[in-house]
Amino acid sequence: MLARHQRAVRRLEELARLTTSLSGARSEREVLARLATGVKRLFDSVRRVEVFRLDGGSHELIPTSDPAGGRALLAALCAGIDAIADALAGAALIPYLVVSNLVPSDRARGRGSMLSAPLLFGTTLLGLLVVEAEPAAPDFQVADADLLASVAAQVSVVVQQLRAKGGVEERQRFREQDLTLARRIQRQFLPQLSPEVGGFRVASAYQPAFDVGGDFYDVVPAGAGRVTAVIGDVSGKGMAAALIMSRVSSDFRRLARTRLSPPALLGELNTAVAEQAPEDTFVTVACVHLDAARRRGVVANAGHVLPIVRQATGRVRALGGGSGPPLGMVPGQTYAGAEFDLLPGDVVILMTDGVAESLDPGRNPLELGRLLELVAAAPHDGAEINRRILAEVDRSAGPARTDDVTLLALQLCDQAPAR
Repeated sequence: MLARHQRAVRRLEELARLTTSLSGARSEREVLARLATGVKRLFDSVRRVEVFRLDGGSHELIPTSDPAGGRALLAALCAGIDAIADALAGAALIPYLVVSNLVPSDRARGRGSMLSAPLLFGTTLLGLLVVEAEPAAPDFQVADADLLASVAAQVSVVVQQLRAKGGVEERQRFREQDLTLARRIQRQFLPQLSPEVGGFRVASAYQPAFDVGGDFYDVVPAGAGRVTAVIGDVSGKGMAAALIMSRVSSDFRRLARTRLSPPALLGELNTAVAEQAPEDTFVTVACVHLDAARRRGVVANAGHVLPIVRQATGRVRALGGGSGPPLGMVPGQTYAGAEFDLLPGDVVILMTDGVAESLDPGRNPLELGRLLELVAAAPHDGAEINRRILAEVDRSAGPARTDDVTLLALQLCDQAPAR
């Protein structure tokens, strides 16, 4: 278990390093060089990494580093996915390659397991990223294919950014397309939550102020009748915030499955952000662990708006009296947790600072006076509380709103599951 956890943490660190490296590339050639190096560090026992570009005229996939070896690699991939083995590239090949593929090893032929991930701009295929393991290495798994797809999506964004550095009109056109793709990537990291998870009714709401923002949230089951939930906000806006957001949300999802406590989880996330993110980047986060059977909760905070609880009795209060610094600001920082009681019907509400700033502009976003009054007057239902808050935000800030608004409500069901 420890070795698996250490491997997961190392992989997250390498993914963060690769994301930062790709975002700093100044040319497509530099992107490809950094990509090959990063992928070899990301996966164990890599034999070959090849990036293919799609020729718009011939519709052929052209290897960018090793023409002969690349064509052989592509042929092996096609054979492995039951495509026509001698069709190196062409219109008939494209349908097989616009989705990720995982091909088992063929040790009799001296071929290791293979992964492929498309480089897409919207629905347009730009190229293909292919990785082959050493023949003796264990076969790739589904999680490896998902990871490579995430890397390919980031490469697509960076490549399109570089291609958009032409004239003003071209730059603007590509920027709009980039933001559309980046928003799609961001949406992939904002989960479609089930209405009930681990004995809690869950309701979320997200309204970005810009095409791409830095807010994120998630709820991860942590055993029978237990969940770990997070909400956060990356400093800045646009593409850079979206890339950091995707990395931090992925880190949280993997770490939460190890059932770390909120303070320990924030400590791990802080290490990753401090070591891998740009120096001017920080992330505010609030994290709660809720136990329906024990009727207890734990909250930890890294510079974020305090969560609140609407109790079944009607009382509304903030959770946690203190906060550590935002993630990425103080390497090695540890975070404190605060426990609280949780009774059937209680609603725990997490939010980003766009909510507090919209309701009380000019005030400290940690002062939640108006918000507490609004929640106290709302019906005792998480989804309805979210709707009331969003409606009030729209009335207060309207089109002038400059920050994302994100809400996450978890209500303990009346019948808590037994252990």
